[in-house]
Amino acid sequence: MSEFAFEASAWQIRAQVAGSAAVDLDGLSRALSKVARHNYFGVGCEEGEEVYRKLQTLISTATADLHARASDARSLKVKSLTGSAELVDADQFNGPQYRGGSTS
Repeated sequence: MSEFAFEASAWQIRAQVAGSAAVDLDGLSRALSKVARHNYFGVGCEEGEEVYRKLQTLISTATADLHARASDARSLKVKSLTGSAELVDADQFNGPQYRGGSTS
């Protein structure tokens, strides 16, 4: 097989993995958003409240990042499926001319 060979199955696998990753990343984002919903570091304690604020900022940032990566994975899934379909169409259209046939 040539290094330029197109394999529809590889594109389908890419799409499946990306879709699975999106689901997992969304789940992690939801789970992380539930961490430390309450201040266990000391209400009325300046240090405890500061630690809690910083932890909430960290969790918020990480949750948003995980959600963004999940969105990227969903986009990759769509692009993989679209790319696969476009390559199949191109092969069907161009294949006959390389085998001595016509494209019509």
